[in-house]
Amino acid sequence: MELRHDEYNDLSRCILQVPLAKLLPMNRNYPTQLTQLAVCLGAVWSLAVTERCDVLADSVQGYEQVIPAMGTTVTLAAFSSQSSIVERAFAEARSEITRLVTVLSDYDDESELSQLNRTMAQGSPIRVSAELWTVLEASDRWHQVTSGALDPSVGMLTRLWRQHRRKGTLPSDAAIADALASSGWRHLRLNANDRSVACNRTGVSLDLGAIAKGYIVDRAFDILQQHGLKSCMVNAGGDLRCGDAPPNRSGWRIGIASFSKDGPPMRILQVANAAIATSGDLWQYTIVQGRRRSHILDPKSGIGVEGPMSFSAIASTAMDADAAATALSVLGVQVGCELAERLPEIEAMAIFLVEPQNAIRYTATSGFAR
Repeated sequence: MELRHDEYNDLSRCILQVPLAKLLPMNRNYPTQLTQLAVCLGAVWSLAVTERCDVLADSVQGYEQVIPAMGTTVTLAAFSSQSSIVERAFAEARSEITRLVTVLSDYDDESELSQLNRTMAQGSPIRVSAELWTVLEASDRWHQVTSGALDPSVGMLTRLWRQHRRKGTLPSDAAIADALASSGWRHLRLNANDRSVACNRTGVSLDLGAIAKGYIVDRAFDILQQHGLKSCMVNAGGDLRCGDAPPNRSGWRIGIASFSKDGPPMRILQVANAAIATSGDLWQYTIVQGRRRSHILDPKSGIGVEGPMSFSAIASTAMDADAAATALSVLGVQVGCELAERLPEIEAMAIFLVEPQNAIRYTATSGFAR
């Protein structure tokens, strides 16, 4: 959709704050107008393309497109003086997103990841595609950096909780223990020489949900950049990467969603040429033994991390921001922020509620955008 100059005033009133990780039907017809961009899911929202640009050159227009993908929606946004370039770039980005889902999704039984899960337990090394290898290698790096807080080998555990959430029930302690027994990154062997993966234990299943979406955002973003769209943004369910700031702005305005579905954003950030992701239990959680537990699982306990709490991470790539936000959530506020302070590539902020007064508190690394 092309945005004319006289549309910016009306669009500036859009509210793009929406639930974290809520899944929508893949066959639903989503609107593409920016005035209805609230279907774009995530714990972050952007106001940049919805604001008036008072000195915007006549030849430059704002464009955006919202598409269903990965169980959520992906928003492509860019400013350009040539609509034909934008159309080609968006089409190529959409195609790449669709292709990568067939590689990295654990919801698709025919994806490369699902096929790997079915065959790697046989013990023989299995060669994987360059795309899957990149995500697995990054997973290994983040597993080590976070002392196991990021562990994509908990696929059996995530499936167990996924099934019980759909039923509105809790898995038994025995079922959790069985799923944990079939987990453990230590059981995998990655060989960079031939890009192969081997597993020495049956039952281990990979779930790349904490990092793969960020990688797909990066690939789509790279395509927009390669087409010369330097002022662009890709947002996939809260994993967001921005290029140059929109015309006459210092950055893309990113809001961190409230703990309340109807509440205003808790923070507004100005972000340019960086990625940001937010993880936590804003609106998706389960009550376990009287405690609020996130959908983000602790690989050690097999139970969701305790909230209410959210972690936002800023990095140069969406893949790193995605992985960091999840891992820091698992580590908790104090340990997570201490780790982020030691990582030069990550800036992070934790937002949490303090009981019983239900007061909101913030903790951030010294360089976090404010």
